[in-house]
Amino acid sequence: MSIKIIIKHHKYVDEDQERAHIYREKLKVDNLDTNLMSYIGCDDYDFYTVFFINPYTKSYEMLLEEGRFPFVVKEGKYEWHVSPEEVTVRDFINTYDIDENATIKFEEGGLGGGGVDDYITAFVEWIPYILGYVGYFSTLKDIVKVVMPIYHKLIGKDNRLVTKKEFMRLLQSRTSWTMKELESRTTLDSNLIEAMLTEAGFVNSNDHYILQSIDNENQDNEEIEKDSYIDEQSQKIWGETTPLESKLFELREAVHDLNLSLTGLMFLSKHYKSDAFNVMMQLVDCYVDEWEGYITKGEGLRFIVVSKDIQPEDEEYEEDETLHILEHSTYDLCRYASYLCEQLDKNNS
Repeated sequence: MSIKIIIKHHKYVDEDQERAHIYREKLKVDNLDTNLMSYIGCDDYDFYTVFFINPYTKSYEMLLEEGRFPFVVKEGKYEWHVSPEEVTVRDFINTYDIDENATIKFEEGGLGGGGVDDYITAFVEWIPYILGYVGYFSTLKDIVKVVMPIYHKLIGKDNRLVTKKEFMRLLQSRTSWTMKELESRTTLDSNLIEAMLTEAGFVNSNDHYILQSIDNENQDNEEIEKDSYIDEQSQKIWGETTPLESKLFELREAVHDLNLSLTGLMFLSKHYKSDAFNVMMQLVDCYVDEWEGYITKGEGLRFIVVSKDIQPEDEEYEEDETLHILEHSTYDLCRYASYLCEQLDKNNS
């Protein structure tokens, strides 16, 4: 089997000169069980963007974040965040459906790992999809019971959760899928997979999910019209907004961010078997008691909510600076929850 592989990396020719581009080509795959990166001469470089170019199927690019392949098929199952040392030429060809029409380009450069906020987001962004097909629950215990087993199936080899974006990249790396194949390779529930396929732009045709073509020009026009409409509506709304409504909006934004951080901390604590979330919730309980009348305990993943007793027409709150102070206090708690997430991640890496 012959595949055209292009390597583009940077090398210092001289300390006073700019980096020069070096290209190599490997045209023949003669040993499928050879380590991929050693075979193509890239084992000294950590960050790459991989471009798959095929005139007959689908072309796309893939980022090797922190030098890891986002997904690789091994023994019929997807493994996530796989180190290059574990990837053979055979793994690479089987995973990405490479044929003799393909050109593969490895280019130095790409993105490093995400920050703490991205890690929290990775936990939070899956929840609507998971609860969307199993049903929403009123108690936190029921939510955790449903969500954690699914999270465990989405943990990569670097002990990090697969992001929704990474899963989307997997789906969009091909133009068609069968549900049986995805169920077998991911071990996820078919309803969850179908929800992700639908969002990724696939339609079901005789048990085959086909990626629909997108008219980019029409899509751009629709986005422009949508943004214009939102701007018009926002101007109308903000033109009639009272100072109190503005303060309430900002406070609700802060509370929303805190709830997201607490959600991420809760699942990270469950995953790492840590008491960090329980400790954090003791602070939250004191916080709610201190600001009684302004915020209250919520249900499920809405750990705290802005009190319904505060109404935009209440003049007693109009000149009250408490809401502004409370907003900043809420963001302080949010930052502390993020810090605990960072420490959990660092200590367990």
